[in-house]
Amino acid sequence: MHDPIFSSRLNFVKWSCHKIVNRFSSNLIDQFLQILPSICKRIQWFNLESSFVRHFLSANKYPNLCGLGLYNVDEETINFLFTGMNTF
Repeated sequence: MHDPIFSSRLNFVKWSCHKIVNRFSSNLIDQFLQILPSICKRIQWFNLESSFVRHFLSANKYPNLCGLGLYNVDEETINFLFTGMNTF
């Protein structure tokens, strides 16, 4: 995970046989969030399911992030990203 080749583009979505985006387990995400501070400067791209956007984008600063793929985006996530406001 610390290799720059594997840490520049991170994909946290998975596709089912019907091409529907499925979430990774919360356990896996929590484990990865512990590693994130040591690799955050190398990350250039995230593919994220909308329920994990806050966890990842709030966890660190990503000075080299140039792309973000969002899947299953809902109104609350859009508000968070573009206004920083929680709708609830």
